[in-house]
Amino acid sequence: MGADRALHIADEALLGADLGLTAEVLAAAIAREGFDLVLTGNASTDGSGGMLPAMLAEHLGVAHVTGLSAVEISAERVAGPRPVDGGVQRVSAPLPAVVSITEALPDGRFPNFKGIMAAKKKPVETLSLADLGVDPEDWSIGRAIMLSVNERPPRAAGVVIVDEGDAGEKLADFLIENRLA
Repeated sequence: MGADRALHIADEALLGADLGLTAEVLAAAIAREGFDLVLTGNASTDGSGGMLPAMLAEHLGVAHVTGLSAVEISAERVAGPRPVDGGVQRVSAPLPAVVSITEALPDGRFPNFKGIMAAKKKPVETLSLADLGVDPEDWSIGRAIMLSVNERPPRAAGVVIVDEGDAGEKLADFLIENRLA
């Protein structure tokens, strides 16, 4: 998609990291590189908290706008519409900024075969938390620590109620029997 190089942040201390540590680490890497605009998705696939863009902006000390369905960039500002209950709200922020976008934007343009082969030659730098100056053991910063992971019990098979004129009664009995009513 046009990257000149990549950063790979690898550190054992990131296993089970919460949003706070993730935001701190990403912000440190972004600040190290310098930036004008940081684009993120609306929510991550790991925790779906939707908080990471705002947390990045806070760590970086810049403005943020969230949930944009289109992005307009000028020399000094980023702007765009975002859907809200009952309509669309137009928002903007001065650059540098963090912007989260929705799936309403068009898909990115992927490179052709020649571009894919060229990407294999692009440099990838691997960094640790120490390289970024992040201390995961700094308890002065709030952290959520994962103590255990429990597998969700399997679901029991559902009950099919066939309507033979008494489905309402059967449903009511089922709800009462399972303490759902």
